[in-house]
Amino acid sequence: MFNTGQACITSSRIYVHHSIRDEFLVAYQGTIRAMAQIIGSAGDEKTTHGPQTEGKVLFGGDAPDMPGFFINPTVFTDVPDTTRVSREEIFSPVSIANTFDTEEEAIKRAKDSELGLYAAVFSKNIDRALRVASPLESGSVGVKCTSPTMALDLPFGGYKQSGVGRKFGVNALSYWKEAKRVFVKLE
Repeated sequence: MFNTGQACITSSRIYVHHSIRDEFLVAYQGTIRAMAQIIGSAGDEKTTHGPQTEGKVLFGGDAPDMPGFFINPTVFTDVPDTTRVSREEIFSPVSIANTFDTEEEAIKRAKDSELGLYAAVFSKNIDRALRVASPLESGSVGVKCTSPTMALDLPFGGYKQSGVGRKFGVNALSYWKEAKRVFVKLE
């Protein structure tokens, strides 16, 4: 919902253990509805859900009948991981909540993507959360927090097709430096 879903670090693919699926979906829907109660201009301080930056909804998405390009938050469930909506950055208030059975399955499915900018892991067991965070192919992994959580003193960038280089922290200095290797033959 951050920035009406128009952020490269938006969590759009959610994997929920099957044992808590129903409870999670009820809470998730309630949270999203609360966050999108006041749809309107991004310039209005009371607005909790603003317009998309471009485009126009032709059909679907239950866009409100008002000036601007609005898409109501949408949650899909039971979407195959091979579908376009599961594989691409959506840049809108759309998310997919699918279930998993084992930790290994969740990791494998999360890694099956060309993108890897931001991931999040939630668990009551911190050891499990850290164990799952480690193999995720993502430039940032939030544990018990999700985007837009950031730390400007740490490098920010992605894996695979997400991002170029690193921003923030000491890694950001590499943008201002040129590396050179000099070879010398000693006789």
